[in-house]
Amino acid sequence: MTMNHNIRHSHHILRITKNKELIEIYASVALRMMAFSLVGVFVPIYFIRELGFTVNKVLLFYLYWAIMTIILTPIVAKLSARFGFKKMMFAAAPIAILYLLLLNLMKSYDIHYLWVAFLSAVSMQMFWIGFHIDFSRSSDKQKMGEEVGWWYTILMAVGLAGPILGGVLIKFVGFGMLFMFASLVMVLSAVPILFSKLKVTPGDFKIMTAFRKEYLRDFVVYMAYGIKEIADALIWPLFIFLLLDDVVKLGAIFSAVAFASAVSSPIIGKITDKHQRQGLLRSLGAIVDGISWPARILFKTFPSILSVSVVSFLAFLMIDIPLYKKFYECIKDHTECIVMRETALATGRIIAISVVMLLGFYAGFWVMGLSNLAYLLL
Repeated sequence: MTMNHNIRHSHHILRITKNKELIEIYASVALRMMAFSLVGVFVPIYFIRELGFTVNKVLLFYLYWAIMTIILTPIVAKLSARFGFKKMMFAAAPIAILYLLLLNLMKSYDIHYLWVAFLSAVSMQMFWIGFHIDFSRSSDKQKMGEEVGWWYTILMAVGLAGPILGGVLIKFVGFGMLFMFASLVMVLSAVPILFSKLKVTPGDFKIMTAFRKEYLRDFVVYMAYGIKEIADALIWPLFIFLLLDDVVKLGAIFSAVAFASAVSSPIIGKITDKHQRQGLLRSLGAIVDGISWPARILFKTFPSILSVSVVSFLAFLMIDIPLYKKFYECIKDHTECIVMRETALATGRIIAISVVMLLGFYAGFWVMGLSNLAYLLL
C-alpha cells in the first residue's frame, strides 16, 4: 500500500512538472514573492526611521491602502475578465516597480503617500486576481489541496532568504539599495508570463452576484482572514520592531517563519485532500493561533517572539491551505467569488488597523485572537 501511495504521489509531482501553465504561474509568483519578501516587513520601518512617520501615520497609510483595494477589486475583476488574467498579472509588474521607485523617492521629494498606497493596491489586485483565477483553472481539482501546499512551499522557500537579506541590506547599504534590488527581482517576475500563451479570455460577470446571501458565511470567514493577514504583514512586524529596534532580528524572525512553513506546507496540503481530516485541522489551527495573539503581550525577548511567530504561523497553515482549496474550488466555476473574497479581506484589514489606531496593539491582539472563532463556521 505504501509503495502504491508513493507511486501515485510521484505521478502527481510529475504531472505538476509537466503542466507548463502551473510552472509559469509558480515561477512568476515565486519571483514576485521574493521581491516583496525583501521589503514587505520593512516598509513600515522605512516610514518611521527614514521619513519620520508616527505609528498612527503608518497605520493610516495602510488604512488608505485597504480602502483602495475595496474600490479597485470590482474594477480589476471586470478588466481581467475583459482582457485576460495573464495580461493583468504581467501589467502588475511595472506598477509594482513604480511603487518601489516612489517609496525610494519619498525621502528626497514631496510625494504624498496616497499615491504610493494607490500604486501598491493597484499592483496587488491586478496580480493576485489574475493569479487566483489562472491557478484555479490550471490545477487538478482532485489534488487541489496538495497543489496549494506546493505553491505555498515554493513561495516560502523562495522568500526564505528575503526578510533576513532585506534586514542585512538595510543595515549595511540602506533602504535605497534594498528598493533597487527588489525592483530588479520584480522585473524578472514578469519574464515567465512573457513565455506563456497570453490568451485573452473575454467574459463578464455581474459584480452584485458576489454578494449573494449564500456567500454571507464565507464573507465572515474571509473578513477574519483579512484581520489575520494584516496582523501578520503589518501589525506584528511593527510591534516587534518597536520592541526590539533591530531590523536584522526582525528579518530573521520572518525568515524562520518562512522556513518552517516551506517544510510543513506540502504535508498539510496533502492531508487537506483527505476530507475527513479537514474539520479537525481547522479547529486545531484556529484554537492554537487564536490563543497565541493575546498571549503575545507576554513575549518581550527575541527567542520568545521567534517561537510564538513560528508556532502561530504553522497553526494557521491548518486553516489557510484548506481555505485556499475551498476558495479555488469556488472560483473554478464562479468567478464572482474573487470579488466577494477580496472585499471581505479588505474589510477585515480595515477593522484590524482601525482597532490598533484607536485602542492600541494589545486591544488589537485580542481582536485578532477572537476573530479566529469565524473559522469554526467553515
